[in-house]
Amino acid sequence: MFFKLALNNIKKSYKDYLIYFLTISFGICLFYLFNSIESQKSMMILDTVKLDILEMLTSALDYVSFFMTIVLAFLMIYANQFLIKRRKKEIGIYMILGMRKEKISTILVIETALIGVVSLIVGLLLGVLGSHLLSIVTARMFQVDMKAFRFIFSLEAYKKAIVNFSFIYLLMMLLNTINISRVKLIDLFTAGRKQEDLKIKSTGLSILVFILSLIILGISYGFIVKNGMMSFDIYFKGSIILGIIGTILFFMSLSGILMHLFKANKKIYLNNLNMFSLRQIHSKVNSTYIMMAILSILLLIAIGTFSTGMGIVSVVDENQEALLPAQLSLNYWIQDDGISLEESIPDINNLGDYQKIIFYRDQYSFSDILEKKLDKGSLKEYGIENHAIEFMKLSDFNKFLEKKQKKTYQLEGEYIVLSNHYEIYEILNKYSKDIQLNNQTLKNKMVLELSVENSIASNISALLVVEDSLLDHMKPAYEVYNFYKTNQSTEDIVKTIEELRRDSLYFNYTLKDKTIAESLGLKTIISYISIYVGFVFIMSVVVCLALQQLGEASDNVHRYELLRKLGVEDKMIKHSLLTQIGVYFFMPLGLAIIHSVVGIKVASGVVQVIGNLDILQNMVLTSGFLILIYGSYFIVTYVASVAIVIKQR
Repeated sequence: MFFKLALNNIKKSYKDYLIYFLTISFGICLFYLFNSIESQKSMMILDTVKLDILEMLTSALDYVSFFMTIVLAFLMIYANQFLIKRRKKEIGIYMILGMRKEKISTILVIETALIGVVSLIVGLLLGVLGSHLLSIVTARMFQVDMKAFRFIFSLEAYKKAIVNFSFIYLLMMLLNTINISRVKLIDLFTAGRKQEDLKIKSTGLSILVFILSLIILGISYGFIVKNGMMSFDIYFKGSIILGIIGTILFFMSLSGILMHLFKANKKIYLNNLNMFSLRQIHSKVNSTYIMMAILSILLLIAIGTFSTGMGIVSVVDENQEALLPAQLSLNYWIQDDGISLEESIPDINNLGDYQKIIFYRDQYSFSDILEKKLDKGSLKEYGIENHAIEFMKLSDFNKFLEKKQKKTYQLEGEYIVLSNHYEIYEILNKYSKDIQLNNQTLKNKMVLELSVENSIASNISALLVVEDSLLDHMKPAYEVYNFYKTNQSTEDIVKTIEELRRDSLYFNYTLKDKTIAESLGLKTIISYISIYVGFVFIMSVVVCLALQQLGEASDNVHRYELLRKLGVEDKMIKHSLLTQIGVYFFMPLGLAIIHSVVGIKVASGVVQVIGNLDILQNMVLTSGFLILIYGSYFIVTYVASVAIVIKQR
């Protein structure tokens, strides 16, 4: 009997379950999708490096998935509470008819289980289909042969989805049982008519709290700008704590400020249903400010993660070729005995033909080559005000340029500065001055954004190219052996070099193919995690907002019916709903965007280590992604709310 009753309830209330069902199914789909990547290696022919990267990606996504499960659990429980709220009158009728609370709980448990099973099945089916497409994307990103490609099913991801979401459903069933056991009959029939308790009733107090929130947020922004996200010090922790407090106080006071401003303008306040709409907004925002703050912070994380993550991916792509001018670079720090690497390894040419470049170092630092008018803060930000700079001979530089089929240079009382770090290059280009070297005055001929050896990332350093004779008095610091073509495969080169390094030879190497594969792995990890976190957090926010507004529309049906009796047209009611839903949706988004602008600006300083992050481009990309999801849910919520209110006529 209970099963049949629960099934009929689901059929009768399928519209109420629709957003809940779609959201949970989509969450399960995402969970399976990103946890199935581990199984994809079975269909790909990967070398050792790429296989290690794929395993690292799987490990990273495991940690992220654990956190995402907590977020999805919160989302599911919140959506479940919405459904219980929507059906309070129905539950009240059951109680009037004499049904005991235990039996009502049993019906809800069966309903939750049925919806859970169906959403789990649908979510897993969508996840399996989606993982098929994700497998193609992953294979192309890893540049592997698609001949072995086949349809896959990840048993491990399937088990994880079953276990995690079953636990969440059991938790929801328990909460439903507890809620029903504590409910009072009078509450079930009057819940929709109860007024929210206002937290701040005084306009003056609202203004003071609002000003305080702006001050706290300003201090938080100042802390994060000062910290630069380069270390987890007191400024970083302070910016996080103050940012949360400031966001909560902002929403606590905002509705009171808006009410005061609109009341002051009678033309707006008394026009159409603005007075009704504003009071509805004031009542709900003032009493749900903590939830609004949480949603705004979730949006901040989603926007920051997605835009910065995608920005890092684009920077990695753009800088790879510039940072890897040779197929292989060996870096050897010259020891006290002065013996070079080629003397220590006579058969080094077995790896291929190479060019040897010697780098020199003396008592020169950035302060010696930059004008005094330079704001030293820009150097102190990287801690390199007294960082030593290096020199190389013009002949070595021209040989390098010839190998790369580029124009060579001549110097007469001049020097050339090389840097592969975008921001350091800009500083050098703007502030480089004449220097004294070997009793000669050298003028800056030019600054080139160039690397003469393989680098994993941009170096916070500078290299000065001067005439050969000016370096005769300097002691060589280290050597670089550039192999523009090699005679062995990537795996053989790695094996050979590792054997040589075991002989206590002090040198490092950067292999182009290996570095590209590793950066490809970094790009893949960052892009997948960015999309995963961005999707889940934005979905969480819009679903919470949508369910809240649908609940509000349902609870306030009697108010809209009263407006109709007073002669208000449906057109005005729709406009009022649009205003209320618009404010609810875009208030947390507006503050999140302001937070994000500051956060992304600061994060770009960290990304400068590997290249120039185009903030505008990434904000546009993120905005498109956000508008697609946010706008879709906004439209669906408005249409559904109108249907709830208008159909009661």
